[in-house]
Amino acid sequence: PKGKVFEEYRTELNEQGSFELRFQIPDFALTGRYNAEVYSGAEVLIDVYSFNLEEFVPDKLRLSVDTGKDFYSPGESVEISAEAEFLFGAEASDLKYETEVQLRHKPFVSKTLPGFDFSSSSIVNRNIESSFMDGRLDVNGKAVMKYVVPQGVQSSGILEGIAYVSVFDLTGRT
Repeated sequence: PKGKVFEEYRTELNEQGSFELRFQIPDFALTGRYNAEVYSGAEVLIDVYSFNLEEFVPDKLRLSVDTGKDFYSPGESVEISAEAEFLFGAEASDLKYETEVQLRHKPFVSKTLPGFDFSSSSIVNRNIESSFMDGRLDVNGKAVMKYVVPQGVQSSGILEGIAYVSVFDLTGRT
């Protein structure tokens, strides 16, 4: 990543006119973008392959989200319950969370009229604004967010609701 040559290798082509090369990257190598350059025997650049060396950080949290039921009507309140836990050790208490709720129109598809497009016939409000909520988990790593399905929403089929819940660990990583 600093533009220096890490290591050079010389090898010969096999019967098919290709070669294979394996090398070990030491633990102390810097993270970042590396380039592997291939030269001919006459020192002519043939190609460059770039790759990133990154640290792997395993997931630390497990998050379960539930709404209690699968279908809601306009004006109805949806309770989005979230429960987080650390995979290794302590309770996930008092961690910050953010929630985004999106509603999307799903077109109605008739089994008897598969070629007919019902998608734009009765949609009143095409763009439905997302709702955002945030807060902190309780001492047991739980939170309940309340979302009310808007009253005036009409669709030609079904509205699909999606709740994206992000919980941040102690380092601020989701």
